[in-house]
Amino acid sequence: MAEFVVPAAPPTRRGADADVYHGVTVADPYRWLEDGDSAEVAEWVSAHNQRTRKALDARPTRGRWHERLSALTALPTVATATARGDYLFLLERPAGADQFALTVRSARDETVPARTLLDPAIASADGASAIDWYSPSPDGSLIAVGVSEGGTERSVLRIIDVATQAAWTVAAVARGPRWSPDGSRLAYIDPISPDDLFELRGRAMLVNTDGSNRIALGQSNFQTGFAWSPDGAYLLGAVPEDFGGPALRMIRIDDRAEVLLPMRSRNGNLLRYLQPDWR
Repeated sequence: MAEFVVPAAPPTRRGADADVYHGVTVADPYRWLEDGDSAEVAEWVSAHNQRTRKALDARPTRGRWHERLSALTALPTVATATARGDYLFLLERPAGADQFALTVRSARDETVPARTLLDPAIASADGASAIDWYSPSPDGSLIAVGVSEGGTERSVLRIIDVATQAAWTVAAVARGPRWSPDGSRLAYIDPISPDDLFELRGRAMLVNTDGSNRIALGQSNFQTGFAWSPDGAYLLGAVPEDFGGPALRMIRIDDRAEVLLPMRSRNGNLLRYLQPDWR
């Protein structure tokens, strides 16, 4: 059987869009492809899809590969597992499901049936919701979950009571939540640009687990992620700066005072090097 020759790709128009950065003009000829509602973009996508379909369908082994890969991707899958107290929290995708569900199992007795705490496929009418992240409280009695719609990763911060499965919304958009050592409060980032997935900076916020007493901490825009002191009196965070990497800042919870620490990190990940005693 003769090898199928893939036809040439449909032509792509080069636009005249350009930006000037520090006096240098940078061309962006394909910016017009970012407009997903454009008829021209829809036509371009359709033409490339037709070319791809012809190339795939012409492969004599495609049917076998498609069948095998479909069977593998339909198998039950566990993405992450986190132990807290007597519980084991997992993101699991049942056989044939499109989205991962948040489940809880006993960390001590494997005979106890698993419970589903949150299934995005059921939580939204169109099944377009997804779990972006989750974070159990120190004793595992509560769990913070980030849920977004339509692949936006604009995470709504919700808290679920593990025992009763009661759930409530704490913040309309949040990133990088961290539980206080006693599990009574959450610190999180209120992002500067919620729709920009690459923007990790934002205001540091503190809120009680029931959503009350929400306050802003400090004056800086912090990067995602904090570290609590063991006594819950301080928060440590990283503030991005133009040169030298992020700077460490410590926030005193009682009066929200912010202190710049003379420490930096070349890779931007300062917090993971803290010892358990916070020295």
